Amino acid sequence: MKSPYKPVIDLISIADSIDAATDILGRNYTEGKDFDKVFEELSLGAGTRYSPSVIGLIKDDRSLYEDLNYLTRDGRFEIYYRAYKEILYI
Repeated sequence: MKSPYKPVIDLISIADSIDAATDILGRNYTEGKDFDKVFEELSLGAGTRYSPSVIGLIKDDRSLYEDLNYLTRDGRFEIYYRAYKEILYI
């Protein structure tokens, strides 16, 4: 029996994999990959390790793909900066 939370689990699994593979700030034991390479790897795992419907959604929505690409590069620095700033000025 499939969990009613399967779509959420699929999203979290892919989001976690993207974050781990592209992280260049918090993982000093490895170098982050660029999003294009990571998405290629995710696509190879579609249907086995990753949800093919979520991978297909990212692939078919160019705007979403570009947003994820930005967030895993320059956007990561911006988000971290804003978070640290909020924490320091609370």
